[in-house]
Amino acid sequence: MKKIYSFMVAAVALFAAASCNKELPQENLPAVGETVVYTASTDGTDTKAVLNETTKKSEWVAGDAITVHDGEKGWTFTAAKAGPNVDFSNSEGFGEYRPVLAVYPAGTYTVDVAEKTVNANIPTYQPARKGTYNEEAALAVAYSENDQFAFKNAHSLIKFTIKSSSIKAIEFYGNNNEAITGNMLVSLNEDNTVKSVVGQDTVFEEGKENEWTGKGTWVKIYSEDETNGWCFENGATYYAAVAPVNFTKGVAINYILADDTKVEAVKKTDNPVNLTPSKILNIGDLEYEAPVVHEWAVAGTFNEWSTTANPMELVDGYYVAKNVTGLNYSDPNEGETGSSTGIKFVNNGDWKGGEGQVTAGTWAYVWNDNGANIYVDGADATTAYDIYLNPTPDADGGIKFVVVEAGKEMPEDVVEEEVVVDYWAVIGSMTSNWNSDIKMILDGEWYVAENVKILDSDQFKFRANGNWDEGTPNRGAAGEADGVLIENNVETAVYQGGKNFCVSEGGFYSLYINKSATKVKVVKTAELPVESVPDQPSDWALWAQSPDWKQIDMVTTTVPDLYVAKGVELEAYKSFLVKPAADWSTKYGCGSVNYIQSNKYIKASQNGGDITVEAAGTYDIYFDNINKYVYLMTSGVAYSSATQQTTSGVEPEPEPEPETGVTIYLKPGVWETGGARYQAWIWGAGDQWVTFTKVSDGLYSTKVPEGTTGMKVLRKGPDHANNAWQSWNDTGDVTLGGKNCIEITGWNQSYKMSTY
Repeated sequence: MKKIYSFMVAAVALFAAASCNKELPQENLPAVGETVVYTASTDGTDTKAVLNETTKKSEWVAGDAITVHDGEKGWTFTAAKAGPNVDFSNSEGFGEYRPVLAVYPAGTYTVDVAEKTVNANIPTYQPARKGTYNEEAALAVAYSENDQFAFKNAHSLIKFTIKSSSIKAIEFYGNNNEAITGNMLVSLNEDNTVKSVVGQDTVFEEGKENEWTGKGTWVKIYSEDETNGWCFENGATYYAAVAPVNFTKGVAINYILADDTKVEAVKKTDNPVNLTPSKILNIGDLEYEAPVVHEWAVAGTFNEWSTTANPMELVDGYYVAKNVTGLNYSDPNEGETGSSTGIKFVNNGDWKGGEGQVTAGTWAYVWNDNGANIYVDGADATTAYDIYLNPTPDADGGIKFVVVEAGKEMPEDVVEEEVVVDYWAVIGSMTSNWNSDIKMILDGEWYVAENVKILDSDQFKFRANGNWDEGTPNRGAAGEADGVLIENNVETAVYQGGKNFCVSEGGFYSLYINKSATKVKVVKTAELPVESVPDQPSDWALWAQSPDWKQIDMVTTTVPDLYVAKGVELEAYKSFLVKPAADWSTKYGCGSVNYIQSNKYIKASQNGGDITVEAAGTYDIYFDNINKYVYLMTSGVAYSSATQQTTSGVEPEPEPEPETGVTIYLKPGVWETGGARYQAWIWGAGDQWVTFTKVSDGLYSTKVPEGTTGMKVLRKGPDHANNAWQSWNDTGDVTLGGKNCIEITGWNQSYKMSTY
């Protein structure tokens, strides 16, 4: 429901103040069980946001809901039509007219009718609405002893106009930390006008920021416009609702940009600002112009490593920096390699280094991963050089530069015929004492050799095509001597003809070199094997549906790092995971294979989904912790006889949804992208999967059995299995509580309930 009612409409002449308090004749009182009707008007004020371009007035819309509360219980009343003065009705046993407080929007409130107070909420996080403000932020209250409500605003408005295409959110706050959002205690005067709106302390729940209803000293208004890159529309005006407070030390505004960068205090005033109910504070045009970043610049000891002081000039297709000094070699700080002087390039704000030493007049490559400081062989601190950079990548995708003495012409880049790299390999003292290679396999952007046994006394390098021939690439470490320590799982720059690497402790390692041969990494996969005693407790366990979810501890085998749980009974299409026995610090589940067949093994994926068995049986389940293989063996069958399963087994048909029962509606909101579909796991009247089907644009429904109390809704991708826990996003556990519509308000576990 789009909220047209906003800030605030004058009570029209036909609804005069005197009539608001008239006593009803006894015969007009409703009987218990009858439909009860209230006529509601909006706040009379000259200060309002105009939302309806035709009428120039704000209005209620059909479907708007208010909560009417007698101090003991609240009832939801709904508007059947639009207009400035409309009837709100309820047929759920409200009974006779009596002293009550009404609150917009409808919700769960704590009310003291006698004191004319209500605990309500102004959201800290408010999705933007072009030309107006979020419908859930328009906090308004009314007191009545008859069939009339004259609503009064319990909020003020912040108004702003966007003059940029790169702002996705703004934060507004007071400089003295005034409470302007979250839980509010609203008090009315004797004449039913707003007396005060005071922020109340509650507990902040980590991880549920978008659901936070505690005391907020700021308000965040954010765009939901995916078509505009999640940014506000340039030229559009927006509003935000805040509590009417006195900002004693002024206010300020932060920007959240398209790349999630926060720019603080872009607008600020130290002068007091006093907001009263229904007042609009126009904070004006909000503009942002990104600072100028030169495409290429030179930074070095000559300019104290400034990224902006020396931009390179584009001349005849080359970037040029002239009369640069400080390209001499200087001993680095203790423990470091390379030169502590020289230069680096800066490309659109990113640092780009090189191989280190270059020869004047010889073209060299710019390294994409920052690289080493660039210095000239034989240069002194005062010699001036001109630097030329060719921004057009060569045949190998590399950017090249050349350094010449100041005033000399740029030399031509003579490209020598390069050796074609058929493959990369690892060679070292652990490979028959440097006499054989371990061939590496290309996997995406990296060549990899998996689970290589390396002792702490071993040294190794990387070479192409299995030879040391002149011109054939080989890669090693920067340094003065062999035996350069490489850290575990850290991408490290490598250089042609570099020094030998070593590791700090022996073990099994997977070794990587990227396709451009500019960086390597080693990832330890296992400790060196020790004597293994079978049937001993291990650190690993299954989490399995056998038949209910429970932990089954795994024991050791005679093979190091191979563990087993024997005699596990699983029904067809029941699932399991492998995890540490003591915690959930990690888990291993399915990768590309969702349904595993008996006497097969699969490559497990860290933090993957549940592994589901295709057929019922009693199984011995093995876990190879080195290679991350999971074996599903018929009990008593040797794991070594298994063959690898690389495609998924047969997936079960979705269980039919109940033909009778309760209809539950889903409004997916921001979830409605990427070909998403929706399933839910339900409980309370039998645990089962149900599938949502499309009713209309933005609306889905499903049937659940009578007595269903809760569900967890999953947003699934086209390739996700049915009736499985694979998903892009989920709602978390949802308690239905008598309401039948789940409306998604954010990407992860952000929703609200209503009655559809």
